[in-house]
Amino acid sequence: SLSLTGKKVDYSIHNYPTHGSNEHRVEEFVAYLQSQNCPNIVIIAHSMGGLLSVDAARKLRNLRQADRKVNICGILAFDSPYFGVNPSVVGNQTEKVLKTVSSFGSMFQSAGKLRDEPIKPASSYGKAAVGGIFAVAAVAAFATAYQSSPAVRSLANNAVNTVAQHSEFLGPLWMIDGQFQRMNELKVMIANGFIFSGIYLRRLGGSETFIILPNEPYISLFRAIEFDVTDPVDAHTHMFDDLKFTKSYFELLDESVSFCTKAYSTFKTQF
Repeated sequence: SLSLTGKKVDYSIHNYPTHGSNEHRVEEFVAYLQSQNCPNIVIIAHSMGGLLSVDAARKLRNLRQADRKVNICGILAFDSPYFGVNPSVVGNQTEKVLKTVSSFGSMFQSAGKLRDEPIKPASSYGKAAVGGIFAVAAVAAFATAYQSSPAVRSLANNAVNTVAQHSEFLGPLWMIDGQFQRMNELKVMIANGFIFSGIYLRRLGGSETFIILPNEPYISLFRAIEFDVTDPVDAHTHMFDDLKFTKSYFELLDESVSFCTKAYSTFKTQF
């Protein structure tokens, strides 16, 4: 537990497999949230976790009041690809991404066992988290692989089997209608008092981002934190590594504290 202006705040970390039905993962997350002995919850999510969290909030919102045991007050999403992964950025590093994905076969296979593992600090990823991130990157890398050398095309073929089992979970990355439906429902929730903030990474002094940025009217929900790094994939994967990205890490920490404080202030009569 943490203390926030004299109030007790409990926290927990939810690990989830990055394969199988995305809808099933959302249902699992909703069940997990409903099981928490806490009526009001703020979610801090990363990458695909941001999509999972918004979809869980949407599903809870559609439940009957009598069946809803928890209220998600807000979601802070870090570098979550609500409109997909930027193929031009990942495409510049296609070979690196595919080599990494190809080596993660055993890592993916053990992803479903994570719930029995001890919780690790935010600066180090569990197997499912790293595997899922590179599977996301691989989706964009495949788009450019077949325009590259035979060696890169071979890497793509070798990585296909590894990523295939994650394709259903990653479906929201290329379901355009679903992307707009998700964000439109989020806008309605925000109009009714829900709090949301999307933080995305941008290369210091440049414009490269790992995620595809939305246009209006959604871009106002997002803002950038600059990373002093030439590799957006590396920044996305290790953004919570306090040793590798010390300055940016503390910016992310400050964002988290500010967001939770805002959520507490908004819903203090319910906490």
